[in-house]
Amino acid sequence: MGASVADHYTRELGFDLGWDLARYGRPFDRSQANVDVLAGYAAGRAHFEVPQHTASRYHAKWLQLRLSAIRRRRIVRADVTPEYLQLSPGHKIPALVDDDGPGGMRVTLCESGAMLKYLGEKAGGALYPTSPAARIKVDQWLFYGSSTFTPLAQQYGLFTRRFSEDVPPAKKHYAEVVRDCFSVFDKHLANNAYLAGDAYTVADIACYPDTRIAGADLGLDPYPNLKRWHDAIGARPAVQRAWAINS
Repeated sequence: MGASVADHYTRELGFDLGWDLARYGRPFDRSQANVDVLAGYAAGRAHFEVPQHTASRYHAKWLQLRLSAIRRRRIVRADVTPEYLQLSPGHKIPALVDDDGPGGMRVTLCESGAMLKYLGEKAGGALYPTSPAARIKVDQWLFYGSSTFTPLAQQYGLFTRRFSEDVPPAKKHYAEVVRDCFSVFDKHLANNAYLAGDAYTVADIACYPDTRIAGADLGLDPYPNLKRWHDAIGARPAVQRAWAINS
């Protein structure tokens, strides 16, 4: 997106936000708003004699997210709506909706680890064991992957692939942190075919994608057990189909 197009788009988003703030009658700190938000707000106040809607907590969160993004010259994805925030309060993507949950109930979930565990249980034990003893190991590596490894690997990806500025100290730091995670995996996989033992589980699914992405940059040859695990998972037909969708 060229600079002039980006600037026009940002101005349009600011105006639309100001209009929505007026439409919902939401107070905001005008000293922190840019001219586009203020222009949209003024136009909205002129158009709506009284607020047209009562903002639910999800609408209030949606408006605040957009206002914060405008201040930082960022964009809130169009699919992050008040309705979506009911599914994912932390406004992360993706979220899961299952209309055929336990007892026929409708289930909504956010957080990738929780979704993997839910789907693994629903699959009948193929990816998440029914044995309580076996689940202990799966949970350990599922949570290590979703709460430790993945966030750190994502920071590595941010500073090496997506960040607008070159920040060498951050790139060096997160490269070292990810290599440390690779070492943790490698030592464990020296005595295990997969992260939770002999069977492929949701723990492996949680850890494979960022291992593949970061490993392409950092190299997996120094970690032979991790590389063996990585290559075995990458050869699975379902993994290849999934990866083809994202390539």
